[in-house]
Amino acid sequence: MYIGTRFSFWRTLMWSKKYVMIFVIFDSAIVLAHSVLGLEWLHLPWQPISLIGIAVAFYLGFKNNSSYDRLWEARKIWGGIVNASRSFTVMARDFIINDEATVEKTNEELIQTRQSIVHRHVAWLRALALEMRKIKTWEHDSERDEAFRKELGLSCKEENFDQIKPYLS
Repeated sequence: MYIGTRFSFWRTLMWSKKYVMIFVIFDSAIVLAHSVLGLEWLHLPWQPISLIGIAVAFYLGFKNNSSYDRLWEARKIWGGIVNASRSFTVMARDFIINDEATVEKTNEELIQTRQSIVHRHVAWLRALALEMRKIKTWEHDSERDEAFRKELGLSCKEENFDQIKPYLS
């Protein structure tokens, strides 16, 4: 889960430099073989290439739309969690009072109870965020990808859950 506003050009380049270099080397070899070595059989007519290009454009358009829909749905869900958390905190502050209590507590005890409840909720939110950062089976999991996640602060290890302990009693 990356919650930044955008990836910078350099971070994108660092993430994909291996594949860009493979593409440049492979395509340069084909261009050099056709132009310098005169291997004319490498020449392709434009009609099949344009037909395949149109099909790929439609395919990528649908994939991009579905990916954006998933992203937007996740943002709506996370926004709902954020709004519900704010409401929960306000309710904890406003509803934990002595008005209807059978045994009245001091103001310090009420503040401590409210703080304990809100801190447990913050611990749940942090655990959810850490759980969402765990690597899924369908994600890239190379050493380079893990180093990049670590640089972005997105790596998830079991010891990261120690960050939650101060919020729990």
